[in-house]
Amino acid sequence: MTKLFCGIDVAKYKHVASIYNLSTGEIILDSIHFDNNDQGFNTLLSSLSKLNKRNEILIGFESTSHYHQTLFNFLTSKKYKCYLITPYKTSKFRSISRLLTYMYKISNYFIKIIT
Repeated sequence: MTKLFCGIDVAKYKHVASIYNLSTGEIILDSIHFDNNDQGFNTLLSSLSKLNKRNEILIGFESTSHYHQTLFNFLTSKKYKCYLITPYKTSKFRSISRLLTYMYKISNYFIKIIT
């Protein structure tokens, strides 16, 4: 069973979800746009259900205001594993990943010089 991660960018009226394979980093579904209502939630559920037959899906939300609460409750009622991530943690992750990208560029430059 493959573990997939669904990251959801939560907003007041519309949300955007992307689904990644945690093992390979491959993007399975990119930018699923859906409304913050039952019809939109069912749109997301349809995409998740197709993948859930063969995979375990973990869902993460950045905890911004209260806009995630209805979707969070909807998905947990459907037995999905949902996690709230604080804005502080996502900000730190972004800064670390930018730093790592910069460090890789430098090390690649030095490897080219040495070889």
